[in-house]
Amino acid sequence: MKKFDPTDLKPCPHMRTLVSAHVDGNLTGIAEWYTKSHIKGCAQCSAALPFLISLKERLVELNVVNHTESSLSDERLSAIEADLLKIDAEKSTQQQ
Repeated sequence: MKKFDPTDLKPCPHMRTLVSAHVDGNLTGIAEWYTKSHIKGCAQCSAALPFLISLKERLVELNVVNHTESSLSDERLSAIEADLLKIDAEKSTQQQ
């Protein structure tokens, strides 16, 4: 797995809600089409997508969220980012 970088978790500001809902599988119809089309053409959103999917999978594995839970709030996402940065820092210190 690629080293965690919180800037990779940030899709375009105007797309955050839609990309998060896409990761959660909560989009249908035109919203789903628009989001997928945007992600294909946007370097920032396409770079964020694998990290958001990985984050969602990790949270499900840790029972922090379930498969059907709605998108994470900005506050919750920021708290998770801080925790993951702390874990990565601890791991890199242990490896040295």
